[in-house]
Amino acid sequence: MSKQFLEAGLLDVGQVNRALGQCAASGALFRDAVAELDLMRREEVCEFVSSVRGVPFLPTLASPTDERAARAWIPEEIARRYLAAPVSRTEGQLTIAMRNPFDVDAVDALEAAAKCVVSPVLALEEEILEALDRIYAKEPKLQEKLEAAIPELGEDAEAIVVHDVLLEAREDDGEDAGVVQVVNSILARAVRDQASDVHVEPEERNSRVRQRIDGIMRDVMTIPGKVHRSMVSRIKVMAEMDIAERRQPQDGRMRIRISERQVDLRVSTIPSIYGEKVVMRLLDYGVAASGLSEIGFSGDNLNRFLAALSLPHGLILVTGPTGSGKTTTLYTCLGSIDTQVKNVVTIEDPVEYNLPKINQIQVNAKAGITFASGLRSILRQDPDVILVGEMRDVETAQTAIRAALTGHLVLSTLHTNDAPSAMVRLVEMGVPPYLVASSVVAAIAQRLVRKLCQKCRQPYAPGGEQLPAHSLQVLADAPALYRAAGCADCSGTGYKGRIAILEMMTITESIRTAITAGKSAGELASLARDNGMVSMWDFGLAKVAAGFTALEELTRVIQPPETQERAPVSSI
Repeated sequence: MSKQFLEAGLLDVGQVNRALGQCAASGALFRDAVAELDLMRREEVCEFVSSVRGVPFLPTLASPTDERAARAWIPEEIARRYLAAPVSRTEGQLTIAMRNPFDVDAVDALEAAAKCVVSPVLALEEEILEALDRIYAKEPKLQEKLEAAIPELGEDAEAIVVHDVLLEAREDDGEDAGVVQVVNSILARAVRDQASDVHVEPEERNSRVRQRIDGIMRDVMTIPGKVHRSMVSRIKVMAEMDIAERRQPQDGRMRIRISERQVDLRVSTIPSIYGEKVVMRLLDYGVAASGLSEIGFSGDNLNRFLAALSLPHGLILVTGPTGSGKTTTLYTCLGSIDTQVKNVVTIEDPVEYNLPKINQIQVNAKAGITFASGLRSILRQDPDVILVGEMRDVETAQTAIRAALTGHLVLSTLHTNDAPSAMVRLVEMGVPPYLVASSVVAAIAQRLVRKLCQKCRQPYAPGGEQLPAHSLQVLADAPALYRAAGCADCSGTGYKGRIAILEMMTITESIRTAITAGKSAGELASLARDNGMVSMWDFGLAKVAAGFTALEELTRVIQPPETQERAPVSSI
């Protein structure tokens, strides 16, 4: 067999010798050695062997229509001994999927056991083992387990429309109907609960479904492990992904409609030791913030930011760690721009929301579209406003700054802890300080904190000794503070929704001079506070005093000032 691989140009001489050495050391078949050494994908090896030897290859194995009859075709002991799974039977002939259909002795033994002619086909070992587990399962039917799991989701087991096709469970679909119903239920509940992500995680015996709501992971349900692979395949079909590829990470997208509500989902799979893990990011533009005030902008911060957005040119930066809401803030900014009179173009990785009247470009490295190259092309498209999803390298940063200096308003993000640090980060990336000083007009840092449930929040009046020393001045004047309680409306968490805690630095002449002089982030922060910047911590304290969030939640997300003694908050 090694000669055919060599002649076909699939392997070179060195690779063939490596595979032969593996065969000699372990006794493996040549095609197995090729796959184990990652010289070719196992599916590709089997497809080539199939074409050369004239034996059909089945990349996936579906259960026989009548599993009870299939169990009678071949005894389980014989099937497992020769790694052979019955596929179908016609008069006088039994089709069997085998790991090694060229083993004459095994085929003879199977024919003797089946008392008929055996037609062997080639299949992957893992497919055969899973088929054998399904056919010879002695546990209660999988459908019964699924029916036991679905009631946990109650009325959420709804039909889903994806790609304009109604996906609903039909009674005559058998166990597949249960899989459809479970997947629909998971998606319906995620939309109802306004989850940002859904995780389907395989474990040794079961599969766990979790949701991320307001930044916190919550368990949703546990389903039988045997249905995990069918569930993943179902999701892959909906997201137009390759269901036969299970060894490589994949990405896909789908748009669903449920209860007259349209939601985009970004789907990602990755192999783990117990199977593929699936994460679905829900992009529900219907619940996205419609204005800057809904995000958390208020007072002087709102006025200064609106003033920056109204400028004809300049660079506006939104900073913060992953998951801090930077993209949502940028999209909301675009919503405040009059697209009737301005040409707005974005380059993103990935494009999360499809925005009307805005030209959106997806980064595609394989096609040569990077942030830097895409931005250069955008500049030839007569843009007024440009959104750059992220400044990842000096080339992108320099191109964005040149665009800001030549009459364009540019919005972008950086990963820094606070607004002043964004200036230093750009310089560290290789942008000259004078270009940073002359191009940036505003920088915002933000974090997301959970909002207290307005239906069940509990007021309390702490004494001064209960408040952290660095919070006493702001919080002591509040008529009442609030803490989380928990009710049915917030699923017992005490929180519902999130709000941004912001820090906005407007670039004044004195700050430009400091940037050009190479001042540190700490020196820039001190100067920015002198020019009216409110730190994230002080901004958050104001939200606590106003009853939007709890002090415990604020301290969970934002580090209090280190220069002042911090009192324990556990007693509050």
